[in-house]
Amino acid sequence: MIDEGRNNSYGGDDLDDELDYVVDLDHGSEAEADVTDETAAIATVNTSTDAKRKRDKNKKDSKLKKKLRMEEECDKKRQLALLPSDIIADYLAKRVKQVHKELSTIELNELYIPSSQIVQTSDFIDRELKSLPKFLKKYTSPKGEGSIIILSSSALRVCDVYRAIRSSVSSVKLISKNSLQHDKDLINKVHPKVLLSTPLRTVKLIDEQIISNSIETVVIDSTFLDVKKRHVVDDEHFAESMRQLKDRSVDCKFIFY
Repeated sequence: MIDEGRNNSYGGDDLDDELDYVVDLDHGSEAEADVTDETAAIATVNTSTDAKRKRDKNKKDSKLKKKLRMEEECDKKRQLALLPSDIIADYLAKRVKQVHKELSTIELNELYIPSSQIVQTSDFIDRELKSLPKFLKKYTSPKGEGSIIILSSSALRVCDVYRAIRSSVSSVKLISKNSLQHDKDLINKVHPKVLLSTPLRTVKLIDEQIISNSIETVVIDSTFLDVKKRHVVDDEHFAESMRQLKDRSVDCKFIFY
């Protein structure tokens, strides 16, 4: 005869053991899930950190490349005067296109300076401001009043250039702080051989017929860059001033210093 009570008691213990085992398995699964979640979180953080480092590196590399390109362009501008005439003409044409994107091909052609009108001066190595009087003596031959004009990027630079040459040649500085009438009176009083100005001021002086047709030589102060790395050819009025000077005298020569 089977003892049903004893058999049922034994079956209950087995069931409890099985339940405990299942609970243990559940706890184990939860623990494994926690570890997996933690690992995934760490992996996500690491991936995010790596991505940030990559972005920072790319940003740094981009800034470095931009800085190097800027330095290279500045060097080109400083060395412009030492290049052959045809290369100078090509460089000016490219700059005109960059500054005056709104102009048509015909309008752009009017602003270009042909290489035949650019005097090559690569044999003159010293381009310090103190050497400008010697440079003018070698490459220009002023025959009369106002026959040379020197174009600089700013009024401050015009003043610096004026101080460098005033003791060696009759000259006047024509800058925006003075009235156009003042400039006209000054030219009539001094009868200078050299005029010093900026591109915009030069355009205004020509428009007002204060600068005559006797300009034989245009000297571009091209080795100087200001604190913002701006060059005289970067001036939006540079090309127009060159065009007007060129049109007023077919024999006008352009010299880069």
